[in-house]
Amino acid sequence: MKKMLAGLIGILALSVSSFAVAGHVGGPREESFVLAPSSEHSWSMLMKTDQPLLISVVGDGDGDLDCWLYDSQGNLILADESLNDGCRFTGVVRGNMYARGFILRVRNNGGAADQFTVITN
Repeated sequence: MKKMLAGLIGILALSVSSFAVAGHVGGPREESFVLAPSSEHSWSMLMKTDQPLLISVVGDGDGDLDCWLYDSQGNLILADESLNDGCRFTGVVRGNMYARGFILRVRNNGGAADQFTVITN
């Protein structure tokens, strides 16, 4: 039982560590922005194909950030319009090229400026 548990922990650690380093071309990114009320910011990125995708938007806790992820042709891929101060997109980027372009759009629907951070794997 102990060997099985140790093996499962090793597999989990391996999958988590590979998930953390794969994805964004050039490595993980982290950038912070401030959005005025009712304003938007768009962010372009290249993500590796056939690799896990993780995009997190973390606000300062007192606002309402909505997020949309588009492919390079402008097609909506994922959306998060919840009433909280952040968004999280996960999945696997599919395609027949090395990387695909994406655009992340973030909108501040709150009544005050919102400082937020965008994090990719």
